[in-house]
Amino acid sequence: MSTEKKIGVIISMNGSPYQGNFIKGFSEKMTSYGYDVLVFSALSKRGMGVRHITGEMNIFSLINYDMLDGIAVLPDTLPCEQKQISEFLDNLYNNFKKPVVCVDYNDERFSVVDTSDESGMEMLTDHMIEEHGCCDIMYVGGAASHSHTQMREKGYRKSLEKHGIEFRQENVFYGNFWYDTGEKIRDVLFNRGGLPDAIVCANDPMALSIIKLLEDEGYHVPDDVNIAGYDNEDDGSAVLECVTSCIRDVYSTGFRTAVKLLELMGEKVTDLSCENRTRLVIEKTCGCFMKDYSKKKYQIKGSDGSFKRFDNIHSEYNFMQEDMISNGTIEEYMFNAGWYMRCLDPFDSASVFINDNVFYSEESGDNDITDYTDDMILVYNKNGITGEHSADEKHKVKRTDISPELFEYNGEPSVFYFVPFHYYERCFGYVSLRFHKENCVCNPAVTKLMRNMNISFESLRRFINYRKSHERAVKLYLENIQLNNRLIATQEQLILSFAELTESKSGQTGKHVKRVSEYSRVLGEALGMDKDQVEVLRMASMMHDIGKLIIPVSILEKPGKLTPEEFEVIKTHVTEGERLLHNSTGEILRAARLIALEHHEKWNGKGYLGKKGEEIDYNSTIVAVADVYDALVSKRSYKEPMDHEEAYKIILGDRGEHFSPKVIDAFAANYDKILDVLKKHPDSAFL
Repeated sequence: MSTEKKIGVIISMNGSPYQGNFIKGFSEKMTSYGYDVLVFSALSKRGMGVRHITGEMNIFSLINYDMLDGIAVLPDTLPCEQKQISEFLDNLYNNFKKPVVCVDYNDERFSVVDTSDESGMEMLTDHMIEEHGCCDIMYVGGAASHSHTQMREKGYRKSLEKHGIEFRQENVFYGNFWYDTGEKIRDVLFNRGGLPDAIVCANDPMALSIIKLLEDEGYHVPDDVNIAGYDNEDDGSAVLECVTSCIRDVYSTGFRTAVKLLELMGEKVTDLSCENRTRLVIEKTCGCFMKDYSKKKYQIKGSDGSFKRFDNIHSEYNFMQEDMISNGTIEEYMFNAGWYMRCLDPFDSASVFINDNVFYSEESGDNDITDYTDDMILVYNKNGITGEHSADEKHKVKRTDISPELFEYNGEPSVFYFVPFHYYERCFGYVSLRFHKENCVCNPAVTKLMRNMNISFESLRRFINYRKSHERAVKLYLENIQLNNRLIATQEQLILSFAELTESKSGQTGKHVKRVSEYSRVLGEALGMDKDQVEVLRMASMMHDIGKLIIPVSILEKPGKLTPEEFEVIKTHVTEGERLLHNSTGEILRAARLIALEHHEKWNGKGYLGKKGEEIDYNSTIVAVADVYDALVSKRSYKEPMDHEEAYKIILGDRGEHFSPKVIDAFAANYDKILDVLKKHPDSAFL
């Protein structure tokens, strides 16, 4: 559902009030002239972690300038620092030769449209004078050179002049539109010979910081001084002491930006006027709206019960993160993500695109991709109207095409959002959301949804890559062992290294593997095996837990008691170990295959597979004793080490039940040698 005419918007935090109102005014005008609107949006604000911002800013490298007829850019919303904004605008100027309009940001190379803030600040100052009788009013702005500071100060001055109040420069303070303004203004505020009647601030964060400063010093708002902010952004409207503020007329900014672009592109534009939507939001901090704050808007949100629904992204009943992390395949992940996309309703369609090499491959290994690949995979699509959805890991799309929907032309304009899909600087891909022109504003919940998707996809990526790389490692190690089965020293080192890798996955050290092999050697010698048999037993025993490579780390390292379902998963490590070694050749690996399969069998037939007595492989009956004893005296994620004397009693107590009587007799007769092994290869000094 696309037109042939396309306009781009470069923005961040598209769901915030300022950005959302801009997009609404802009898109309604643009779509009325038959243009698709492509919104490329980061989802973060300035001040977040550098690595996270790097991944967020990558969405702008997706823009195909050849596809667009014009661009509206809102540089002040971008999450990067001023230097990066300048570099970004340089790149835009050098690579895009069609019309560009900068919004609320002066750059002589581009046309500029500013939000008209003069009337809003005039209205706020009028309110303080007319409703509260204030005469001594301070104005706190951002940087003195900033256009927002200047326009809002102009409205403040205009109101004073209108009411016959003398303007005094000492009543003007220039801050930085941020939460540290309170500390910066401390000396000015408390050394002026008394608090002013009112303080009007050029945005809400500065107002909040001054309120905190006053409360810390024992003053009360509005009893001691009236406070007003500006913007009525989320910060000001979500705190307990709601801030009197002003909703900016950003809708008309979007409308005027669209008109400017249309004219620059040669369109004949009619209907140039737009209603001024600036309005005051009167709250507690000016003192004239002392309502019952148990019914504040952020508390009554969802009073019909929807606040507690699972599809509200902010609800405590929403378990998206937990559900998403539990996925084991890309298909499961995408369908689960699609289920939670209902929080973004109403949208026409949602699509997820990922890099074609985001997962481990034998050719390229585990890539750390920081850009989009030439071929993207459209792994998921959901129709927001019918609810139909599909996952496909083979549907490739050219990066330069961005989305197939952009070319499904039927004359009906739409608004598309493209947002980053990443984990820190690692680029997974991007998500596309399409809205009909009547519902062109993206739900603010998209930010929380994407944070959940980012984190859980990184968990899935690591799980899949870990499994692939270690299966590859198993294959490589076993191939090496088979090729070098006559070189015992080399073979032993490979087996030990691989066994240590297995143990490290379950949070244990390689000392466990070493001790089990040495205990097995002691018992084999005591049972009369010849030298070659003992050596085969010693080396093969190191592979007893190889099957744990296939078990999820979350189960292996779980600190508490396993659930019955988790224990069933743990038990599969014996059959998985046998599967990994099934086709191995050579005496040592053939012995290792049986040990991996049967080392959890019990003499009484109550083990994992139900074998009993002489049915159990002889080597496995020896390793069973060695493994259990070492587990008892070792520290694990779920327990502390047991005293070796107590462990000795437990082992002997299971003679004829868990363990072969013959092996237990050899264990008891040679326990001094067992202790020597334990002392020689300790994990910690608990003996």
